[in-house]
Amino acid sequence: MEDISNTHIVKRWWRFRTQSSLWANFLQNKYCKRAHCVTKVAISSDSHTWKSLVKIRAKIEPHIVWKIRSGNSSFWWDNWTGKGALAKIFPGIGRSAKLPVNFFFDNNSWNFAKLLNFLPMQAAQSIAQITIDEQNGTDFPIWQLSDDGCYTNKSAWHSIRASAPSSPFLNSLWHKRIPFKISFLNWRIFKRKVPFDDIIGKFGTDRRSMCVCCRVPTYETIQHFFVESEIAHQTWSFFGNPLGIRHTDQPIPAIFKKWMDCKYTNNVQKLILQVTPLIICWELWKQRCSCKYGNQRKINIGKILYHGIWTIKSAASKLFPPIRDMARWTEICYTIEKLRPITKWWQVLWEMPPFGTMKMNTDGSYITEKGTAGIGGILRDCRGDLIMAFSITVQRQ
Repeated sequence: MEDISNTHIVKRWWRFRTQSSLWANFLQNKYCKRAHCVTKVAISSDSHTWKSLVKIRAKIEPHIVWKIRSGNSSFWWDNWTGKGALAKIFPGIGRSAKLPVNFFFDNNSWNFAKLLNFLPMQAAQSIAQITIDEQNGTDFPIWQLSDDGCYTNKSAWHSIRASAPSSPFLNSLWHKRIPFKISFLNWRIFKRKVPFDDIIGKFGTDRRSMCVCCRVPTYETIQHFFVESEIAHQTWSFFGNPLGIRHTDQPIPAIFKKWMDCKYTNNVQKLILQVTPLIICWELWKQRCSCKYGNQRKINIGKILYHGIWTIKSAASKLFPPIRDMARWTEICYTIEKLRPITKWWQVLWEMPPFGTMKMNTDGSYITEKGTAGIGGILRDCRGDLIMAFSITVQRQ
């Protein structure tokens, strides 16, 4: 939520910097009448809106680049070179906020002598190479984080969010063949975000509930319910034994890893090895909730197995439709293990044109981001000998 809120603050800063509006003019006259908005420091008496803009400013300002036209941008504080504000690159030099870029113009070129009065030789030479566009319009901003230079909330959100390192193992929990609610539950299990006593106990509550998954109830923990209980052993063994996976009392991540690291002979078997552990935990969780919060007195192992097979068949039916007609789990495992993909291929040949004629083959491609296209062709005679070839770059109108 904080990242989403900061994204909207970024959007407000972009509009404040780039658009002329009543709101932007009000803030400019109230807080930045004597100083550039990039240099202004927030104080306690400032409004909450302005303080939030100043707080996010340092992260966003480097991504706003000003394209020079009339040169009305600030020479020292606006990022018009693409390398950042010159005042921060050369901190020991005078940094007046009122000095515009066009002070260094000489018609449609740079006044190199003036640049040398303010900047070192290397910096002045670098600036002198910047092209000055037509001076009949004001400088306009470019949002560097998008391909077309226009601001988007998506690009802003990605620039400020603190994303954790990607985990291939956690990514495997989010499978497109199963409902989102199943993946979300398993993510909660791995993050220990499910209401078991050993997890709730870290908040200072001393609860010792008894499990509903064993003939002799014992203290219920997340590890006991999903791995070590009698119902868990029966469920994992039922689904795992026909696939050659023996259930042992290991941590939940280790059990999932054992399933997902199993060798497979085809894509259907790979899918089943990936989704079956997720579905087992889902069915166990449903039965626990029915006993804890519903009218069910004990866990029904038959429902777990039946609904588990049905969900697995639904997930695999698009890849292998005949699985819908298989009722027994052992039959499903045996069939998919023997399943082999059928390889289809066909030969593509260039055919010569009839005697006394010629053939031209053409092709083309289009790059959406740049708006450019290319076309080309080759002309051959009836013997296949090259007569001529061409290629043309086409620009979007």
